[in-house]
Amino acid sequence: MRPVIAIDATHLKCKYKGVLFVAITFDGNGYICPLAFGIGDLETDAAWEWFFTKLHCAIGDCSNLVVISDQNLSIENWLKRVFPEAAHGICFYHLKSNMKASFKLKKQDPILGFFVRAAKSYRLAEFNRYFSMINNERVQTYLVHTGLHKWSQADCDGRRYNVMTTNIAEPINSVLHFARMLPVVHLIEEIRNMLQNWFSQHRDLSMKCKSMLCPNLGEKKLRKRLNTASRMNVVKMNDVKYNVLDGDMN
Repeated sequence: MRPVIAIDATHLKCKYKGVLFVAITFDGNGYICPLAFGIGDLETDAAWEWFFTKLHCAIGDCSNLVVISDQNLSIENWLKRVFPEAAHGICFYHLKSNMKASFKLKKQDPILGFFVRAAKSYRLAEFNRYFSMINNERVQTYLVHTGLHKWSQADCDGRRYNVMTTNIAEPINSVLHFARMLPVVHLIEEIRNMLQNWFSQHRDLSMKCKSMLCPNLGEKKLRKRLNTASRMNVVKMNDVKYNVLDGDMN
């Protein structure tokens, strides 16, 4: 699995309310793979401490781990204590929404487009080019103060594997939409049933797979990418670097 975990919390709608905490990653085939669920009263320091402690019991110390969440200070504080070696990334979609509200930016404002391109850039040179195009000092100061390593893929302390948001938690919240109205015991049973069905289906799929590659990253997709790559011009610069030209992209 990619060592990237998305952390999220959603409110319960039953009589006694509460919050459902989730930790989710992708499996080798690109499917959503829930790692842990937890139920607490509120999103407090104590609740996040408990959830991260239980998550650590479940997965142990994971090298090169990156945890992505929203800008909740409790998450950042307890992540550093429970997973001191993990890198913390911010969901760039949440950051983008906060930036729009704070600086009253319109939906089509070029600043937002440059921010998205800078966040998704793989190389520092590319990141610096797009970041310099954000022609608003207040916005630039805000983004720098937030921490470039938290939202920029190029500056990240670990590898985000292009997982830029916590959106992988949204399908879980959607599937459990009605279950979140149930009492806790019934909610847990619904989660168990859901996971049992998912893992059974994924196991059946893997048993039918005859190639060394995962079905979603199989030969068809690789051949399609190979055809796309064949029009690129690759020039060797030295033993470790190549210059790739694709149309007007360098």
